[in-house]
Amino acid sequence: MAQSPAPKCSFNVSDISFGTVDLQKGNAYDAAGTFTYACTGDSREIIRICPSWGLADDGTRWITDAEGSKLFYNLYTDPERVTVWGSWYSKSAKGASIDVPLGRSERATGSVPVYARITASQQAVPPGTYKGAINKGNAAIAYGYTSQGSCDSIKHGARVSVRPSIIAVVQGGGSTGPGAITAPDATQANPNATPQATTSAPDPPKKKSTFQKLMDNAKYQQEKQQNAANGSSGSQSSDSSQQNKTEDRAKYLETHSCMTTMGADKANELADDCNKVTSGSHSACNIQENTCEEIQKATQKGCWGLAASAPDFCLTKYR
Repeated sequence: MAQSPAPKCSFNVSDISFGTVDLQKGNAYDAAGTFTYACTGDSREIIRICPSWGLADDGTRWITDAEGSKLFYNLYTDPERVTVWGSWYSKSAKGASIDVPLGRSERATGSVPVYARITASQQAVPPGTYKGAINKGNAAIAYGYTSQGSCDSIKHGARVSVRPSIIAVVQGGGSTGPGAITAPDATQANPNATPQATTSAPDPPKKKSTFQKLMDNAKYQQEKQQNAANGSSGSQSSDSSQQNKTEDRAKYLETHSCMTTMGADKANELADDCNKVTSGSHSACNIQENTCEEIQKATQKGCWGLAASAPDFCLTKYR
């Protein structure tokens, strides 16, 4: 088998602006940016992107004013601001990983949000304009094929530096009114923004972020591999357990089916290849009941089974 061509990726991250904030009540404030990627590579591979933005050994980040005063903030992978977006080169908090299937087009583009929060209880921070950037070796975005291993392995290979810039204007403490608060107050609801506080009524279902969907997909694939290694134990499972698995699978496919992730046109192209080399009901080729990776694996298995009589596309796309 010919060696896969090395992947190539370009990245960008938008500036993160908190606007003008009033710290006198000790509240936290939220903002967000966007990390975008554009990658090319072997259609049979999945590219793993490992964004790292440096932080101090104690897990903190800060920006400064002209006098050197510090305003602490942090970056997170989730909208609840629980998981710190760290660095694969640091021991305090690991970075994130994003797995990107290339598909037949051999290219993929996309974006994930970068959530930010000004830390609460900073009433002593003097008013002024605070800004800074994570740059150079502290902003290393490594990438490679998932076949190379985890980000701990990939971080030693190809990487580029992408510079997130952060800015906030701290309002003076002597103001009589709330002033121009343009970042959502994470502690108390802002009348000009969507409330952040949790109410006693149940929250409506939250739409998963792109980052969460990618992480869910990676977790699902790991569970599949683990189940295959351990062997089937279906004969010991109760009807209730089997029903739960079916329901979980259905929920997963709502956001991860091949048609959802790749679109109808490209998904149907994969299904056409699959139908040509599989027999029976072709259930493994269904674009609404399988992920694109599952359809590709079924096609590859069908190609192997046909051996010398396999269609030409088996040699060019499913070796």
